[in-house]
Amino acid sequence: MSKIKKQQKKTKIKNTILRTHTDKNGTPLLSFKSVCGEHYQLCEWKKEELKGLVNTFKTIENLTWGDIIRHDGLKYKPKIEHTATPLPCDFPEDASLSELRVSRKCRILGYRTGNIFNIVWFDRNHEVCPEGKVKRA
Repeated sequence: MSKIKKQQKKTKIKNTILRTHTDKNGTPLLSFKSVCGEHYQLCEWKKEELKGLVNTFKTIENLTWGDIIRHDGLKYKPKIEHTATPLPCDFPEDASLSELRVSRKCRILGYRTGNIFNIVWFDRNHEVCPEGKVKRA
C-alpha cells in the first residue's frame, strides 16, 4: 500500500472516531470507568430500583443524544451547578456533572465525553442535587 493511501486510511479512521464521539445526535454509550467507590453506590439500590435502572439503560440505548435531551421521562440535565456531596477528586476539570432520571427518586449522575456518558454516581434518593427540597436540620 502506498504512503498516500495509508495516510488517507488513517485520516478516514481518525475522522470516523472523531464523528462518533462528537455527534450530538449519535448513539449514546455508557461508561462505568468513572463510578465513584465512596458515595452513592449501586449496591445500595433495591430490587425494583434496579429493574427501573435496567429499563432506563434499555431506553437510552434506543435513543440518540438529541432524543435524550428532549425525552420527558429521562429529564436530562446537562449541567448541575451545586451538589450536596463534593465531586470525586478524579472528576475532570473541564467536565460538567449531568443527571439522568431513572424514577421519581432515583438518578444517575455523570458527565459526557462526546457520545459517552461516564457514570459517576447512582443516586437512589435524589440526594446529590435536591433542588427545591427543604433540608432538615
